[in-house]
Amino acid sequence: MGARPWAVITVVMCLLVLGLTGQGAGWARAGDGVVCVFDQDFPPFSYLENGRPVGLDVDLLRAVAERQGINLSFRPLPWSQAKAQMAAGQAQVISGLTDTGERRKLYRFVEQPYAMLKSLVFIREGGEIRTLDDLVGRRVGTLGGSSYEAILRARPGVAVVTFESEGLALRALAEGQVEAMAGSELTARHGLAALGQPGITALPQPLNEEPLYFAVGMGQESLAARLREGLQALRDSGEFDRIKNRWLNR
Repeated sequence: MGARPWAVITVVMCLLVLGLTGQGAGWARAGDGVVCVFDQDFPPFSYLENGRPVGLDVDLLRAVAERQGINLSFRPLPWSQAKAQMAAGQAQVISGLTDTGERRKLYRFVEQPYAMLKSLVFIREGGEIRTLDDLVGRRVGTLGGSSYEAILRARPGVAVVTFESEGLALRALAEGQVEAMAGSELTARHGLAALGQPGITALPQPLNEEPLYFAVGMGQESLAARLREGLQALRDSGEFDRIKNRWLNR
C-alpha cells in the first residue's frame, strides 16, 4: 500500500516528460501546445524587438492559430538551432523556409507560399565587384545552412564564409572581414538602417528570387492541413493582405 503513491507519482512524471519533449506524439492535436521555431534575425519576416517575437511570419501564424484554435507558442532561435529543434522533434512548425528540394525530405511544406524572398549581393561602394561574375576568388559572407549558401557554393571559385545570422554576415562586410555579403534584400536593408552604415550597396543583378513557406515536421499532415485552411481563410477575408502590407510595404 505504501509504495503505490510513489508508483502513481512516477507514472505522472513520465507522462509529463513525454509531453514536454514531444515524444510519443506523432501529430499535434487541437488541445496540444504547438511550438513554432523561426530565425530570430530575419526581419521583416521574423525577429525580436525588445525581446518580443515580431514580423510577418509571426503575425500570420498568430492569426491562423486564433482562427483554427491552435495553442501556438513561438521559439526564436538562430537558424541552425531552429532546424535542429525541428529535426529533434522539439518543435512542430518552422517558418521562413525556401524549397530547396532536399528539404522536402525533412519537412511537410504548407502549400502556397506566403511571401517571395529576393536575395541580393551587397558590396562596399568603390570596390572592384560590379557583377555576380566578379565574386570569383572573393570572400562572400552569408547565412550558414541557407539557400543563399547553396547558390553561392554552386558558383565555382567563390570563397563562401558562413555566419550564424544574416545580420552578422552584413556586419562582417561593413567591417571588411568579407568582400561581399549575400542575403535577403529586405533583411539587409533593415540591418543597414540599424547599423547606420553608409557606403554599402547591392549589385543590380539579383542572386535569386524564391517563395517562402511555413512547414511542419514529417508525419504532421493534420497540422499542415489546419495551417493551410487557416491561411486560406485569411486570404479569403482580406486579412492576409492587410498583414502582409503592414510588414512588406513600410
